[in-house]
Amino acid sequence: MPRVPVTILTGYLGAGKSTLLNRILDATRTNKNIPKRIAVIENEFAAAFGIENEILHQDKIEDIQSLYEFGWGCVCCSSSGELISALVEIANKNEYVNKEEDKKIQHVILESTGLADPGPILNMIQYGADGKGTDEIVQNFYVDGIITLVDAKHFFNRLESASEHQDKYKNEPLTQITTTDCILLNKTDLVSKEELIELTKFMKQHNPSAKLIQTTFAQVPVESLFGIRLTIEEEKKEKENVSINKQHDPSIEQTMLLVSGKPMKKNQVLDFVRQEARQMHNTLYRIKGVLAVTDSDRKVVIQGTDDNIVVTEDRTWDQDEARDSRLTFIGKNMKRHGDRLQKEFESLVAE
Repeated sequence: MPRVPVTILTGYLGAGKSTLLNRILDATRTNKNIPKRIAVIENEFAAAFGIENEILHQDKIEDIQSLYEFGWGCVCCSSSGELISALVEIANKNEYVNKEEDKKIQHVILESTGLADPGPILNMIQYGADGKGTDEIVQNFYVDGIITLVDAKHFFNRLESASEHQDKYKNEPLTQITTTDCILLNKTDLVSKEELIELTKFMKQHNPSAKLIQTTFAQVPVESLFGIRLTIEEEKKEKENVSINKQHDPSIEQTMLLVSGKPMKKNQVLDFVRQEARQMHNTLYRIKGVLAVTDSDRKVVIQGTDDNIVVTEDRTWDQDEARDSRLTFIGKNMKRHGDRLQKEFESLVAE
């Protein structure tokens, strides 16, 4: 049975991975040059809090053959076992429908956490969980390409912060650049022409062989993201990546806020989120959330960084669904803000 290609979608917190994934899934309906039956593996912080599947538009979920979510660990280290289990299940499904080609999963997209190092993921799929290259992962899957999104506005700040402790911890922004086949330089509309030239020079200096695409809102010809394999020589180089054995910086945390069953004041919540984003600035990397608000039966999705907070109305709440409002803040030492943020969030409940 032919092996199934896997696309690893990576990029630091807030770079635009979920936006790109939504675009890819949307294209499966109309673009004849890309796979139609895609399985998605979500390894994001917010997945464990039930937010990530809201950011992944519900109409797109209908086009996914299988969706696997886990968010309490990073797929490149502590959650690698969950990745293996998801891949094995996909392989078993394909074997079960062996002769029914219209039911087989044709492609897997793995959206990793913003802190993931693609190197260990590449090695696991290329050489197997045991490193011998003979297990069922190797027999059933191969890496079709690694795609890294870069937040043009925040990249150098994130890089500087990660570089302070790179002797001890992974420098994820840099590793994601050097361990990729394709760099999507996203949010280019938020930087000057001079900054864009500097960013482009940095990317080409640290990974001259990677395809480099400049974009806004993750708009890119989707067919160009498939079939971008590493060469054998590059794969061997990635296996020797020195960052693989380093840990993630433990100071990067998330704090999660919850209000159950009560509608929120939409505008006040947005003011609260934007104020916190401005005050925390370089220490707050990502905000995601889903709100139940007054005067609306639709879910309100919040996501963004700094003052670039995007608010969209999503699907209608199901009749028997608990209308819980959830926010997660991801960044440096976020847990110490947890109690204060929760109290302020609760104060925004509609009377």
